[in-house]
Amino acid sequence: LDWDQSYPGQLHHLREVKGLRIITCCYDLIPVLFPHYCVGDVAARFKAYFNQVTWGSDAIVCISKQSQSDLKALWHETGSPGTRTEVIELGDNIPAGDGEIGDEVARLLAAPFILFVSTIERRKNHEVLYRAYHQLVRQGHRDKLPK
Repeated sequence: LDWDQSYPGQLHHLREVKGLRIITCCYDLIPVLFPHYCVGDVAARFKAYFNQVTWGSDAIVCISKQSQSDLKALWHETGSPGTRTEVIELGDNIPAGDGEIGDEVARLLAAPFILFVSTIERRKNHEVLYRAYHQLVRQGHRDKLPK
């Protein structure tokens, strides 16, 4: 959660004094676009963070054309001058390997499972998965549910 830290200002100072080049990443602007998914002043802090980062970055990489578009819209809304942006791929199209699978991985793959990777925040919808599991158990599907 680098948006919740004070070091962007320090990095920007080093940029001016030492010539440090700063490239930051915009994964999404969900707290800005959907503040009702956030608690407290997270949405306002997130907006302030991206404004600060924009002023101090040489470039910002975005994980999708949508996050790039959302960031540019935020710049327009806040009067930020913007900076160079590029869209990067996240590596979800990695080709399958030709090597053998290890025993430990093979054991994990032997049974169905759900992998939910994220930070623990309300906007990540952990509650939906939790409620879905409980509903399926109540409907008698306990033995069919993946780990």
